[in-house]
Amino acid sequence: MNDIGKLDNDFYETIVIYNMLTDEAYLASVLDFIDTRFFTNKNIGKIVNIITEFFVKNSSPPTITEIKSYLVTDELKQSFKKIVSTFTDIDKNFNKE
Repeated sequence: MNDIGKLDNDFYETIVIYNMLTDEAYLASVLDFIDTRFFTNKNIGKIVNIITEFFVKNSSPPTITEIKSYLVTDELKQSFKKIVSTFTDIDKNFNKE
């Protein structure tokens, strides 16, 4: 079976959340289209929900410290740790176009 053309959802979702955390313009541009039900990685979906709710409420993206203040359960804390650990595997230079 040919795997060319198939998208690695976990990798793509990692790119999306990384950009949401590091690029305010990106976050603002995807905010209306993000639905956490579409994320196959439920850890990412949980944190995306925190980011979007914070942005809607405060009109600015949350800092890492602000996100951590919303990690009120061990499950959320573990989800965030897992996500952040995947950031080392990605190339941080993106073609914004």
